[in-house]
Amino acid sequence: KKDLAVSRSKITAFQADLKNRPTDFNAADWNQKIRAEEHKMREMEAEQRQVSADRDATKGRAKPISVDIHKIKTDIDAFDTQQGQQMSLMRKLFPEASNGWEWIKEHQSEFEKEVFGPPMISCSMKDERYADQVQALLQIDDLQCF
Repeated sequence: KKDLAVSRSKITAFQADLKNRPTDFNAADWNQKIRAEEHKMREMEAEQRQVSADRDATKGRAKPISVDIHKIKTDIDAFDTQQGQQMSLMRKLFPEASNGWEWIKEHQSEFEKEVFGPPMISCSMKDERYADQVQALLQIDDLQCF
């Protein structure tokens, strides 16, 4: 009986070892799996580069639109002030002078001294009763000069 129990325990141990035994290493299979994963990785990297290029192109198309939106918002905000309204009128009547004034405002730091804007924009009257008389004395060219 004792030998039978020992034999059964050995059989059980051998069966457990047989079940837990690692599979045979097949280098060709593993190399094929590695190559397949590397191929997937290269495809994903190519797709990522394509998505990045598409994103950059979309950003490039969106930037001018964003600049236009900002300019329109600035123009709308400018309508709240008398100076903004005068600037809008100047854009309609004297587009060259308007473009020149915008350029001067953007590059103000490049000048040694302050550059005064066109009287149409930068001058105001404390007493509005005299505004018509002053405008009557000024010629149209005087209103747009710098």
